[in-house]
Amino acid sequence: MKFQRHYILPIFFFLMVLLDGSMQALLGAEFLSGNSVIVPQISVIVIAFFSFYASAYPIHYYAFFVGLLYDTYYLSYYGLYATLFFLMAYLIRLCSRFFKEHVILATTLEILAISYVQFSVYVFYQLTGVAHTNWQVFVVSRLWPTLLFNTLAFFILYMPLYKLRRWIFSKQ
Repeated sequence: MKFQRHYILPIFFFLMVLLDGSMQALLGAEFLSGNSVIVPQISVIVIAFFSFYASAYPIHYYAFFVGLLYDTYYLSYYGLYATLFFLMAYLIRLCSRFFKEHVILATTLEILAISYVQFSVYVFYQLTGVAHTNWQVFVVSRLWPTLLFNTLAFFILYMPLYKLRRWIFSKQ
């Protein structure tokens, strides 16, 4: 019986969800002062990366289950991140059919994916009455620091993720 490398991907996604929470706890007040907030979105980075570079595989289904895990682990609203992660992965998968694999395009899609998730969560919280800040404060105090941190994280993780993708999906 051969070892199927693509089974590593769901385990890797699970570990990234745990890493998001750990980074939030470790980096909470270390980098910023005042009302600014950094939200590590390593799960979004990894889902966006594999949706773009492994578009032949059903990453959007994995993204749905990662979103359910994210909802269960971090939120009391079930289905919010599951829906957002699924749609994000599906849209990136559609975009990947029209563009060649390139780091600049992958970076752009990563920035758009994080913006999409953060803005959608903000709108959801506004509609449910959980968030009470206006959108300018949200952009300045939460979105920009989050995008800056996660883009830097993407550049650090790009080559290890690329090599992992090549190893997982290579012929054995």
